Amino acid sequence: MTIKAVAGTDEDDKPSFFGGVAGLNNGTIEDVRNGRDINLNIEGGSLVGGIAGQNNENGKFVGKLVNEGAISGLSGVGGILGSNLNQSLLVGKEDALLVVTNKGDVTATEGGAAGIFYQNSGEIKFAVLTNTGSVSGKESEDSATNSTGGLFGVNAGDISDATLINSGTVAGGANTGGLIGTNSGNVSKSSLINTVGAYVTGGENTGGLIGLNSGTIAGGRIEGMDDLLYYGHQIYNNGAVEGALNVGGLIGQNKGSLTAAYNTGSVVSDLENGVGGIVGLNTGKIDQVFNTVLLQDADGETGSIQGKGNVGGVVGVNQGELSNAYNSTTVKGATNVGNLVGYNQGTVEDVFATNETGVMFGQSANNARVAGAYSYSQDDRNSDTVHYIAPDKTSAIDSYASFDFGDKWKIYEGLSTPMLRVFLTQTKVSDIDDVVYNAQEHDFENHVTAGDQLAAYNNANKLLNNIKNTNAGDYAVSSQQIAIGTDGSHNNLGYDIDLSYTINKAQLNVTLDEISRVYGSLAFDTTKAEEGENSIRFETDRNGYGLVVSVGSDLTDKMKDEIEKGLTSKFESDGSLTGASTGRITQDVGQDYVWTAGVDLGSLAQNYEFAGGSSQIKAQGKAAVTPAKLFVNVNDADVIYGRDK
Repeated sequence: MTIKAVAGTDEDDKPSFFGGVAGLNNGTIEDVRNGRDINLNIEGGSLVGGIAGQNNENGKFVGKLVNEGAISGLSGVGGILGSNLNQSLLVGKEDALLVVTNKGDVTATEGGAAGIFYQNSGEIKFAVLTNTGSVSGKESEDSATNSTGGLFGVNAGDISDATLINSGTVAGGANTGGLIGTNSGNVSKSSLINTVGAYVTGGENTGGLIGLNSGTIAGGRIEGMDDLLYYGHQIYNNGAVEGALNVGGLIGQNKGSLTAAYNTGSVVSDLENGVGGIVGLNTGKIDQVFNTVLLQDADGETGSIQGKGNVGGVVGVNQGELSNAYNSTTVKGATNVGNLVGYNQGTVEDVFATNETGVMFGQSANNARVAGAYSYSQDDRNSDTVHYIAPDKTSAIDSYASFDFGDKWKIYEGLSTPMLRVFLTQTKVSDIDDVVYNAQEHDFENHVTAGDQLAAYNNANKLLNNIKNTNAGDYAVSSQQIAIGTDGSHNNLGYDIDLSYTINKAQLNVTLDEISRVYGSLAFDTTKAEEGENSIRFETDRNGYGLVVSVGSDLTDKMKDEIEKGLTSKFESDGSLTGASTGRITQDVGQDYVWTAGVDLGSLAQNYEFAGGSSQIKAQGKAAVTPAKLFVNVNDADVIYGRDK
């Protein structure tokens, strides 16, 4: 369908408000699903929607709002609405969420565009808003229609108890965001998500979530299983972001507040100013954020934060406040390149960067304030404001003297670097009975209850370290902050867990055969040691001298195989022999004698031990000497009476 209008005669007479169903809606439109391609060629016009150009205060939609068609216009184009003024249009119910979806391609040829509504001033609550289509806008001289977003071009409505998701491609001019181009609404108890595979590209002020923000945005934890907290109000970007000036993984330019959010997508700019893993230009407040790029290119190489000037792992240019933040990703640029901040003109507190080369701050203004900044790079060794941490101290809590490890941070002493606690899922651990080595893997997952029911761990098994083990030893379970899942997802967040356990060595007992020989004889009889289902028979290097090794626990097939291959037994002595080769070769009858064998575990000592904890023993068995039987034969003799012979 094509709708055409004639341009107005002056600047105040431009045509606007065009829709596939209505230009202005003051009534009720039921069960709206647009599956048609709509081409709205409005010369000089603005605020164009697939359903309506503008929905006024009394305009209502009943049922689901879905656009599956291609929508095109000049400027201010929305997949469903050009503009919404109804304060409750996007308010669903707690037990019946409102679902609004754009699956089509939305294009503005001379201004901004958005997948759902171009302009929205109404509240967004109990709603799920999704864009899977392609949204394309252009630079515009008209500030009212110069923003492009996957869901909204311009949003002034507060967002609560809602989920906003973009998985499509968003391309625009100034103020371009994966979800919202320009935002002044506050976001609470909600999730803002730009997924893996999404791509955002724009001009000045381009962000994976929001291009230009002046609202208050806060993620956070919610109660899950057994009232344990997990990061349920999620603010993150997984997609690739590319822009001109002020380019951020989450927000291009932040004038408001951002709390509890992270980025795993690559961020790139070809221009000189303001590129950051979280925010390009910050004049507001940022707290509890991290940047860990996991996104890989076609060659399997992990992405980076890259620009020409004022490039930072977290913030490109900071003129506001940044606290409780870290970066673990490579940062590339030409001038003012910082592992944390490219150019710092504001306040930075309690931060660290894991980069081993480069400086934490590319440049700092004279009025900049830094407190509690920690770097793993030797290039920061001589800094007056940054504390260098040597490689062997990065997992020590004392290395981060200013950090609040009670509320904001978590570290597994000796096992991890600091992690932000708000992203970690709480756990509780049940008692663990004695565990003995059995050559099989012990999995302690069934002792852990987690707020997310261990969903992240089940998708990314490497997320928890030492939760499974085979070898004997003392172990402490630790977690990573985030890991890629088996399904390729980035958002497998770690755990706040307190679990230690011991896998005890298997106890081995040795019983030697009993031997018995006749006094004066080297030959002997053997009574073999008794064998059971948890025992293995061995022969020493001396024929006839054998022994049995038994395990104090169940003997598994793997244990039997490795014991047979690894244990050595060697004859050492027989106490019933004198050692002489001729003459009196045996000891006397009537004494208790023993024979001795040396038994050595070798490399098996990692998981096995003899009584007392030893890995080598001299075992003894009975060696009896029995009396020799003497036989006397008397010859017959004939004697003549009276003679002595």
